[in-house]
Amino acid sequence: MRTKTQLLAICLLEHETIELLRTILEEPPVCRMEEMLYLAYLTEDLKRIRPEHIIDLRGISKKEITEILKKNEEDAIRTPCAFMMNGSVYIAQLEKSRKGGIRSLRLLKSVPLFN
Repeated sequence: MRTKTQLLAICLLEHETIELLRTILEEPPVCRMEEMLYLAYLTEDLKRIRPEHIIDLRGISKKEITEILKKNEEDAIRTPCAFMMNGSVYIAQLEKSRKGGIRSLRLLKSVPLFN
């Protein structure tokens, strides 16, 4: 019997993601080639997000959002991103294990596109 994996329709917002990377990362991408690599990796990772990976942290303060985005751990890679899903724009953080595999997608803020 075949089982279907439920994937979400997530569209990465490239310009907004690059702006987040520039403001959050200690060593942001410095040329267009590096930016394109970040975006390509993020796009591929977002394609593999399943509902069980999503952690909804919306409603926390701006200070808490900044702390989450700047926090580093040795065993995880955390990348900020902006994307569109279900009629809203989200600011989030994708967390991956350094050994591979997605741990979580933390939703930090959302703005509905349509009221």
